[in-house]
Amino acid sequence: MRTFVHFAGLFTLRPLRLKLLPQNSVFTIIGLFFALNSFGQTDTNLPAKPTGFTKRSQAANKMLNGLKQGRWVEYYMLKREGEVETKDTGAAFYKLTTYESGRPVDTLREYYKGGKLYLTIPYTLGKRNGTEVCYDEKGNTKYEVTYKYGEAVKTRRYDNSKIYDENGKVIK
Repeated sequence: MRTFVHFAGLFTLRPLRLKLLPQNSVFTIIGLFFALNSFGQTDTNLPAKPTGFTKRSQAANKMLNGLKQGRWVEYYMLKREGEVETKDTGAAFYKLTTYESGRPVDTLREYYKGGKLYLTIPYTLGKRNGTEVCYDEKGNTKYEVTYKYGEAVKTRRYDNSKIYDENGKVIK
């Protein structure tokens, strides 16, 4: 009776007879060793996780199961009711975001129309986590908000070389 071992439908192992091994069986044994050694491991040629990006041309704007996935570029304008998304590539602002299953991950970057950095927001598991920094068109810091898993824990505003805390009191 011959016994065969099946591994999740990927390959089959047969028992080896050590008495009558053909000449090329050494290669079979070595190949089997590498197959078993790498079984269940991830492809090392793929990036472990998308990282933040800084160029619009790197965005693919893909949907997966109805949710944003991967690198996105989105254009918007500021109106009284807040941010209004638009398809106009000449809009006042654009943002570069990496999504996983519809949630932002990594660092979201927003830019002025001319390409100068406007805002950075770090995300972890879809929640703001770290220090959000907003810049004016000259590159000066306007404000910083520090988040811990979605909750603001510290705010600083900068104006004319003065630094203010969350209560409006001058720090420096």
